[in-house]
Amino acid sequence: MSGYFVVKRQAIAGCDLQPVGYKILLEVLARGDIHQVVETPYYFLERETGSSKVKATHYLDYLRHLLRLRVQPLRSRALGRYLMVSLMALLLDGAIFFWLFDTLGWNLTRSALIAGEAGILFTIALLDLWTFAGRPARTSLDRYRRLIGVQLAHGILLIGRLVLINTLIAWANLNPLTVFFSLLIGTAPAGHLLGSRLSWRPTRN
Repeated sequence: MSGYFVVKRQAIAGCDLQPVGYKILLEVLARGDIHQVVETPYYFLERETGSSKVKATHYLDYLRHLLRLRVQPLRSRALGRYLMVSLMALLLDGAIFFWLFDTLGWNLTRSALIAGEAGILFTIALLDLWTFAGRPARTSLDRYRRLIGVQLAHGILLIGRLVLINTLIAWANLNPLTVFFSLLIGTAPAGHLLGSRLSWRPTRN
């Protein structure tokens, strides 16, 4: 993060840059529309005269700057919508499973599989049409990549959850509903984290 840097004007046009101290490049990379970074390395030599101007407060400012850059996106409207969709998908998943397994008497694996897939499709539809509607895909291929990313991430966790559910019920003789809802809630954060990283992260060229 030291040395000189060159950036195109349009990459930071309209960005609300709020650098702290001399780490301006950190702010540009975090807030700017940067698609590619090219580095030219250089080497520091031992100081022969004078003393460094770096003080302890500079390290504190740097940590504070990192924290601010990390927390800032959490205040966005998109995050609120994302969390709301996640909660609604959990409720839908649980409601469908309870209806199929407890009310209709279907077997556990089929009920959990159908309920899980319904939650995945619900998540994909709302994230694409509502949560990130203002962040359209650049191409149709990019949109399909995003949708497939969510399906893969949640699908892999769904299969793993089914294996754990059947294992715990068969070996530990636990209540099926208790096991299902415990694992549904427990694996949700990992599913949505993977889904967001494989799908709606900013596209880089």
